[in-house]
Amino acid sequence: MSSVYQRALGADFRQLHPEVQRRFGFSSADGLASIGRGVDRFGRETISWIRTFQSRQVRRFDAYMIYSDARGCIVDYLGSHQHLAVDIDLAVDEEGGLCLRSGAQRFYEGPLAFNFPMLFSGIAAVREWYDEKAQRFRISVDVSNKTYGPLFGYRGSFDVEWVSVTPEKIPAHILPLRQEPRE
Repeated sequence: MSSVYQRALGADFRQLHPEVQRRFGFSSADGLASIGRGVDRFGRETISWIRTFQSRQVRRFDAYMIYSDARGCIVDYLGSHQHLAVDIDLAVDEEGGLCLRSGAQRFYEGPLAFNFPMLFSGIAAVREWYDEKAQRFRISVDVSNKTYGPLFGYRGSFDVEWVSVTPEKIPAHILPLRQEPRE
């Protein structure tokens, strides 16, 4: 079974650095979890990104990604209740890094659903790569608005811990709080 990132990138996936391929190339059939430090019930692969940031207070940013055949791309459901669905375009840079750019956005709450106006939204540009010299992953995130300019961003590095896991051992706090069959 291919990962959602392999499906979205197609042949370009092989251009990623081998460590980046490893991090983005596994699926639920592999029985692995990738925990960076520093198939849901609809029969589709779901990648859970649970990020915890230490600042003056602990902050958490959750994202749940699927590959949508209907949209032909990854869809990223953001937040603890997955209210915002964002189309994600992927590319591989010249150093084998994975580049992600957010696109069209939709808001969902019960029966309420609409295209979220980009005038009020941020466009994310993310790059994740493996630094051979430091033997660490690096990440760069920039979010900006066409009208208001830069909104926020961060840069960092992290190590990855690989853990064997089976579906029944996935911690409850990792699972989405709500799940719906939309793409």
